[in-house]
Amino acid sequence: MADQDISTSDTFYSASPVVEDVIPPFFNTTFSTHRVSPLFIGAQALDQTRLDQLAHRLRDTLVGDVVRGIQIGLESLETPAGQVGPLRYVKFRWFSPADVLGDREVLDDAPDRARGEAADGLDKGLWVEIRHENAAYIALLLPGYTTLQQTGSVKPSDWSMRPGRQAADNNLDEARFLHLPLLLLRMPQPLKHVIGDWLSTTFDCRVSKVSLGTKTLVNAWEGWIETMGLSNKGPDFVVTLAFNSPLHDGEAALNSDSDSDTPEATEPGLRSMSVAIPPQDLRRFLRTGKRLPPERRSTPALWERDSRERRRLAGGNTDDGWAWTSATSTGDQPFTAALGRYLQHHLALNLFHPSVRVIQISCGGFVLAQSKLKILRRGDLTDDLSRAAWMFATQLGGRIRGDELPSVFSATQYPPELLKKLKGIEICFWYVMRNRLPRMAFYAYSTSTTFRRHTLTHYLTQGHRGLNKFNNDVKLAHAANVEYPRAAATAIAKYLPEKSPTGLVRFVLASGRYAELDPEKPLWLMSDIRHMKGEIENAVLNLVKPCPGKFEAYAVRPGTVVPESPPLAISLMATISASIKLQQLVKVIVKIGTEGCKNTTFENEEMLTIQ
Repeated sequence: MADQDISTSDTFYSASPVVEDVIPPFFNTTFSTHRVSPLFIGAQALDQTRLDQLAHRLRDTLVGDVVRGIQIGLESLETPAGQVGPLRYVKFRWFSPADVLGDREVLDDAPDRARGEAADGLDKGLWVEIRHENAAYIALLLPGYTTLQQTGSVKPSDWSMRPGRQAADNNLDEARFLHLPLLLLRMPQPLKHVIGDWLSTTFDCRVSKVSLGTKTLVNAWEGWIETMGLSNKGPDFVVTLAFNSPLHDGEAALNSDSDSDTPEATEPGLRSMSVAIPPQDLRRFLRTGKRLPPERRSTPALWERDSRERRRLAGGNTDDGWAWTSATSTGDQPFTAALGRYLQHHLALNLFHPSVRVIQISCGGFVLAQSKLKILRRGDLTDDLSRAAWMFATQLGGRIRGDELPSVFSATQYPPELLKKLKGIEICFWYVMRNRLPRMAFYAYSTSTTFRRHTLTHYLTQGHRGLNKFNNDVKLAHAANVEYPRAAATAIAKYLPEKSPTGLVRFVLASGRYAELDPEKPLWLMSDIRHMKGEIENAVLNLVKPCPGKFEAYAVRPGTVVPESPPLAISLMATISASIKLQQLVKVIVKIGTEGCKNTTFENEEMLTIQ
């Protein structure tokens, strides 16, 4: 039932003459949600003249190479080929979000969920309209409205690859990028791929789908209640739940003759279930949720004490897992708290288990799914609906900002609970790792305790640490490669040596080959990332001088790291460039961390000789 609320067709047909819209459509329209990294626009501003040129280039792309692909997409939607008619025009236009969502003055008495500010100070959006004779497709690029606190700006680098050139003015560099991180698309799937590729090629950015998870969906529903209230008329409220728990076939496992230790593929058990609540009962849930006391358990589950176990059970989406509820009270989500207590009592289903996720919420006012959004509007735009629309924009912006680097380590705040966990360590290994979910992590070791690994965040890189893997976002790359390890090393050097059994902590930084310690030296290749490696090496090694005998720092510079069973690409790379086997790299890091060394930096060739 809930799945039917989202229209499977993204095409609008009209038999009447085309009337040019003044503002883009937003309400009563199903959008798919996407994320866009900063758009590189160069020194020339995106005025209307340049927008017209871009529109002409996009039109040439559509009518030249991919018109057949668009027709295939229409046929896949059971729309006869050619029914949309010939392409009439493509237009790029600026618009004010206030013209679409309503005046921001209505937010003066709105709840905190709706009071989002543009993350980068840009308060205008870009509207792309593709108009056929009988159909129209649109793309909306919106600022990232969010209630999250803004982090200090990082000076962008020169981006120059020619030696001898003077560094450009930082303000000029920043002006060359356009921050419109939220992309809403209403068009067939084949055309979405075309638009995404065209944006990536034209603006040197990365376009990816945003999978809205439990946190965003629940906050949107609770925000809707705060702004619009609950009506006792209309369609049922439907929440669709999915589960990240595979169903193991015990009988098949007993009858298996295989002696292999390789885990067998398991089919998921219960895929999803929908819970429908009549509109006349919604207010009862809300009243009950506001009166519910916090639920206390005598024996907490493992995932309640271990964030890594919670993350494993939740899966890959950072929005799932219900970890954010530990920092809030039931008063922040009263309806959800009451629904969870109801399901626990009548179905023995723990709604707040990390494996349980919310994948769709539908009611009389909106439909919100993992990658779909539709807000309904009947009649004029009221102040309450305007607040609700701004609330949705803020929640989507917060979801995008939530994938940025969280403030685990910062220059001004350092979490005492993490320092408490690290009490007694003697060695710290810091690196940017690559796994199913690339993330930055460090290992902390004490001779008197077990080997402990602390993962700082789930999303810091897209693979290795080059700028191309950070969507050419210099701020993100600088934060992951410089700010985080520098803040961590500073806090460790300041607080942890006196709590170490030996009174000494060794910090081993896995930097990288070709690190450049001179920030002023011009470089031909990979200047940004090489200067970042040199910057963090200087910062960490300089911490030794204020802490003699208490803190030691080392930097290793491996080339291509070759795992035990390397793929073909890495094997070929290892034959033509400096490389080191993973086992040897681990041996070197452990030896340096446990025994120390006179040298502070180790090149790839030197590490190959260490036994």
